[in-house]
Amino acid sequence: MNSNVLEFWQAIEALTPQDALRVNPSDVACPVYGIKQSIDHSFPWRDPEHLAKPIEANMVWVYDAQCGLYETHALSALVVEALSRDVDEEEGDKRDGVARLFDLRFDHTGMPVVQSFSLSLSAWASGFMLRDGATLDELLEGGECGHDDLPEPSSEVQNPQSGFTGFNVISMGLSQWLAHEVERFHEHQEQPSCQWLHALVIKVASHLNIPHHVVHPNTTARVRATRTRKDQAQDRNESSEGLSSFYAADLRKITAAVERGDFGKGLRQFLDGGAVAKIRARVDVREEGNNHLLAEALSPKKMPKGRWPADHALAFSQQFAVNSIFSSLRNDAGLFSVNGPPGTGKTTLLRDIVAEVVTERASVLMKLGDEAFGSKSIVKIGEIAAPFYPLHESLRGFSIVVATNGNGAAENVTLEMPGRDAVPARVADRGSYFPELAEIVSGKSAWGLLAAPLGNRRNRTDFVSRFWWGQRSKRQEGAAAQPMREHLRGLVSGDIAPRIDWGTAVARFKAALKHEAACRKRVSEAAEMPAKIAQLVSEAQQAECSLRDAEVEQFESRDSLSKAEIRLSELNGSLAKAEEHESHARDALARHEDCAPGLWHTLTTLGKARALWRSDREGLVTNLDIARSWVTQWRDQSSQLERLILDLRVSGARLNLRVGAATAHASKLRTLRAELESDLGRAMNQLGGAWLDVDMDQEQREHVTPWGEPRWLAAREEVFLAALELHRAFFEAHPVQMAANLAIACDWLAGKRVDGNLVAPALESLCLVVPVVSATFASFPRMFAKAPRESIGYVLVDEGGRPKLPTLRAQCGGRVELS
Repeated sequence: MNSNVLEFWQAIEALTPQDALRVNPSDVACPVYGIKQSIDHSFPWRDPEHLAKPIEANMVWVYDAQCGLYETHALSALVVEALSRDVDEEEGDKRDGVARLFDLRFDHTGMPVVQSFSLSLSAWASGFMLRDGATLDELLEGGECGHDDLPEPSSEVQNPQSGFTGFNVISMGLSQWLAHEVERFHEHQEQPSCQWLHALVIKVASHLNIPHHVVHPNTTARVRATRTRKDQAQDRNESSEGLSSFYAADLRKITAAVERGDFGKGLRQFLDGGAVAKIRARVDVREEGNNHLLAEALSPKKMPKGRWPADHALAFSQQFAVNSIFSSLRNDAGLFSVNGPPGTGKTTLLRDIVAEVVTERASVLMKLGDEAFGSKSIVKIGEIAAPFYPLHESLRGFSIVVATNGNGAAENVTLEMPGRDAVPARVADRGSYFPELAEIVSGKSAWGLLAAPLGNRRNRTDFVSRFWWGQRSKRQEGAAAQPMREHLRGLVSGDIAPRIDWGTAVARFKAALKHEAACRKRVSEAAEMPAKIAQLVSEAQQAECSLRDAEVEQFESRDSLSKAEIRLSELNGSLAKAEEHESHARDALARHEDCAPGLWHTLTTLGKARALWRSDREGLVTNLDIARSWVTQWRDQSSQLERLILDLRVSGARLNLRVGAATAHASKLRTLRAELESDLGRAMNQLGGAWLDVDMDQEQREHVTPWGEPRWLAAREEVFLAALELHRAFFEAHPVQMAANLAIACDWLAGKRVDGNLVAPALESLCLVVPVVSATFASFPRMFAKAPRESIGYVLVDEGGRPKLPTLRAQCGGRVELS
């Protein structure tokens, strides 16, 4: 299943064209011109009207040409027809628009920049499928085919590493041909003409197997003019990087990794997301029956300790997303997606993620202290030996990389965070986290060195030059900020004192955590009041039931006692009569004994008197025995009843105590409930709009800031700011180790040969100083090609649309938030 998904993705990636620019010569910043197939038509660099546009002294125009324009639906129709012989699929929606075969930059003199040549992967894949007998399987296997008429590429020609061998061969061959052409232009002191460019389009189309009738016959290219620094005029055009796909090669690597079973949890979640079992396990938290899940996720206990400084706290869904991200990913790898229309605050919530990650790392740093670094080791950077201090294992997983579609989007995210406008004035004015150096790095007014845009090589080089070496623009020449390299050297030599010593920073951070915990406890207690009241109601109901049961038992016990006492009285009466009868029988027997006939009377009556006496005596004895048995019977019954009465009286006393206790407990619960309801009313009034009621109307609750109690918000903000101060105190207390590790990080960013095992610790060391760095989807594979799997703490993909694969490939098991 996964391999099918990835193969389908590869095919889609290979066959999806990139739209060409729209002609707009009146654009002030970046005019776009249409180049016609005409000898008389001028290129922009020969157009006096264009050249009359104002430009700064240290800047030049560069011209990015999108060449070989074609209607996407026309080529798509041919490809669909070709695919119908290989797959049994219905034709999808037609894609309208204009795409191109390749991009090529021209410098300010009008000379092609060979290294800027970028061939369209989509055009190549489409042309391959139009070859006789070509199949989709052959395309996915690399699409190799012969191109003997192209020159052998030299070692200077860049391999696009698209993952498609056939594409790489054609791209490199055409680049080498172009290099020869540029040499010829220089040798003969010529410049390319419109006819030459048109001939190049035809040549490329032929090698791509694109029918010539598909290519626009009149418009050869669309050229965008851009102002850039002179030293950057030869750089590759950023907008062309996606022409050969950001991540087609990564898809092939992932496919192989999936087949081996060697991939991380994040990618597994992504690939398994469409499984029936996964779909059935999903819970729609917006369904009314699931409101308890919202309440649980937004409980004060789930709130991050740190918070980005802001006058307005996160709204309902924003806070839900942040809390859920950390609940899911704080201690585990995985994937989390936040979707929403533009302007709904997705980028804003990323700041709170950053604040909490910095806060968590500060807690680790506080515990480790001097144990944060391992022993010094020597590593090779190219041919140079350099010192390196490995970070403690518990400091891994805190690096943050923001991945975006292009450098512009990356800059929007990472240049906003350090800017003074990103925080209230009360925070910006504190200026405790390298605001001056942040201004040098970002080129804008800044409050702290929180983020840096990296992305393409130019951005990475600029960052290293400014951050490490202190290069300034003319506007910044008077700035007093020291580059980080000099700052750390000054700390080592003692010429510079730490802004805040380690002990003071730890004390402040502990105090901020303690204050935040106290505020959290207060809000948590308020938040728990409704549940406690509900519990009291339940307990009161149980108490009332217990009281009623005890009263029923008490009544029944009293009734049984009363009946037993009446019966005892009756038994005692019967016993008295029986005892009286026994006494009479005993007296009668005694009198009879006294009247026993003597010897003479017995002899004179020949024994008849004695026999008659004996007979009467037997009757009297029998009467006495019967009387005695009745006395015994009535006594036994009376004794049993007396014991029963005693038990009933003891039980009654206990029931009286039980009823009394139940009555007191029920009364106490009613009192506690009343007090708690009163406290709840006060708490709700104090929290106002910050009180969380998940049962309110969905649209209304989106405007609520869950548990946004001002004192707690301020305390969480202070925790983050204290965490930043602790970071600064930490690396200022360890300047030797930080200087060594940051030097390696800067070498890595500058493109020097750094061992793959050093990439992750270099990034972690850099993020100890600059918590957030950015990369484009195109630059991600180049920056992190050698990085081990799951070696980046958080990859934040801040761009609408589908997730971009370099993020998932390089850190497919790492923590990823998509927006």
